[in-house]
Amino acid sequence: MSRARVVWLAALVALGGCPESSEPSLDAPVVKPLQPVALPSVATLVSLEGSVDLERDGGVSKAVKGPLFEDDVVATGSKSRAVLRDLGGRELELGEDTRFKVGAKLSSVEVLAGDISFLTDDDGGSGWSGLSVRTPFGVARLSDGATGRLRFVDGGVSGDVTFGTIEFEVPDAGVRTAKAGESFGVSFGALEFEQPPVAPVPPQVDPVSLVVEFGKPQVRRPGDKRFTAAKAKQPLEPGTAFQVPAGAAARVEAPGVKAIIGAGASGVAEGLRTESGQSVLALSKVVGPMTLQFSQAGRAELGDVALTSAGPASVAVTQVGKKKRVDVRAGDVTVLVDGKPTTVKGGESVLVDAGAAVATPAAKAGLVVNALPRIRVYADGVKDLGIALPEESNRVQVAKDAAFENTVVQGAVGKQVVVPLTTRAPLYFRVLDEKGEATKSGRVDFLADTASARDTATRTDTVSETGQKATVFYQSKVPALTFVFREAPEAKAYRFQLYRDTSVVVDRKVNETRLVLEPGVLEEGEFQWSALPLDANGAGLGSKPMNKLSVVYDNARTSLLIERPLNQERATAETKAIGAAPKNAQLFINGKAVKLDDGGRFSVKVGAVDTVLFRMVQGESDSYWLRRLKR
Repeated sequence: MSRARVVWLAALVALGGCPESSEPSLDAPVVKPLQPVALPSVATLVSLEGSVDLERDGGVSKAVKGPLFEDDVVATGSKSRAVLRDLGGRELELGEDTRFKVGAKLSSVEVLAGDISFLTDDDGGSGWSGLSVRTPFGVARLSDGATGRLRFVDGGVSGDVTFGTIEFEVPDAGVRTAKAGESFGVSFGALEFEQPPVAPVPPQVDPVSLVVEFGKPQVRRPGDKRFTAAKAKQPLEPGTAFQVPAGAAARVEAPGVKAIIGAGASGVAEGLRTESGQSVLALSKVVGPMTLQFSQAGRAELGDVALTSAGPASVAVTQVGKKKRVDVRAGDVTVLVDGKPTTVKGGESVLVDAGAAVATPAAKAGLVVNALPRIRVYADGVKDLGIALPEESNRVQVAKDAAFENTVVQGAVGKQVVVPLTTRAPLYFRVLDEKGEATKSGRVDFLADTASARDTATRTDTVSETGQKATVFYQSKVPALTFVFREAPEAKAYRFQLYRDTSVVVDRKVNETRLVLEPGVLEEGEFQWSALPLDANGAGLGSKPMNKLSVVYDNARTSLLIERPLNQERATAETKAIGAAPKNAQLFINGKAVKLDDGGRFSVKVGAVDTVLFRMVQGESDSYWLRRLKR
């Protein structure tokens, strides 16, 4: 027999015993040891919680699971309960502060104080047909499978019937029957019935869909024990749980409103309904990052918080402990908490805590770019991208596709729109006029950061002993140079010397007719070198003419080279930004223009900062690199 409650409830004060019985005393009973009983049991105490006592033959003891006999009294304390089972397997539950006297059988009930609930059987019925409940105001009998409720009020008993009938026999008033849907009241011989108000028809709740953007989001339908992989477009009937693991993204779609679910987020889809012509998307138990996208007037309910928009709007909602942070990216949104409305405009934020929405500093973008036709971002770990816009007030759309069908932000904003980044896929944006025509548009690409790669320094150039001038070109660092010289028959070794002006830069002895000079040993400039043959004793064998070498910086780059700083490098007051840019580019470091030399190279002090932002402008294209430092 299941433990679900039937709504039979007899509550609060004394249900009558025999007519000569007096009202039960509230004083604690005299504690005496329980006497052994040899009579057959009437019922069994099968479950108890909290403080439960058993009174038997004038003695009292803490109750334990076991048999109960006629005239036993089971008493529960505050926040306590007990479950009794009769010989036929039927069960009833005693609520808190209840005194229940066991009769010759459980089908004739006498409650001294408190409340009782009759538990359903496996078929969903009460199993207590024919039950009699004695009260000071008469006797109530249940029809077959009847369910209902009894509750004590001042001067009598009231209740209602949810299934079947309850027959009331009242002294001097005859027998009256309460049917399902009726309420009744009994007081001092009078019996009244009234029809309860008609319950409002609950709104129609429709399913919504989970659209997989990438990765492997999962769903768990009502009644399922495990999560399973979601389909590309998975219907979510009300009560379906969803979770989006790391490396995945999805969106819950409904007419006029959708929720973009980021990696690590989860929740339960409660369905979609229509109120006053507006779509209402209901989600519960939401944890993790989520962005609500309204394409028209609509409403979203997230547990105890509701958000309403009169038009296009985008809202980022993040659970912070027991609080919810609401960042309005675009549009105007009304945040309702405990029925209290707060209007939040695009670029503003509130923190929902303790039943109120409190203004909080707006979320800052990890990287802000200018609204140019082509933008390239070479930076990892940026969660929110800000796009600086031309006017004080702008109407924008940001989407994942050039047709702007899959928008992530849309609505009215100020001079900047902040876009949450869930993937490295391209973003498309446009600014619209009052007619909906684009006045400015662009594309943002997210690319691998290779600006610190020293690919040109890993090449090996060969410099031969020809007696003519050799020229080596480089872009980042001078590559490895292999010097090859003519063989002398008597030579056992060679002494290699390289000069700049009259100063010796390299002086080495080798046992073969070649020498490899490591990358970066030489800098830009003019050099001379020779390889003198040596005999077995290390003495020179004659002489050789000097060879000329010219090392030339050649800026043929199409992208930025960043020599320093590297990501996670420790920053000091002397930290510099060093590198090279294409000749036709403009370079800005942390917002300040940087002067390039004739070869496009730069070296500027940035000091002990947390980040170094490189911005390179080429025509109508902007490119950005970000270096995060330690201090």
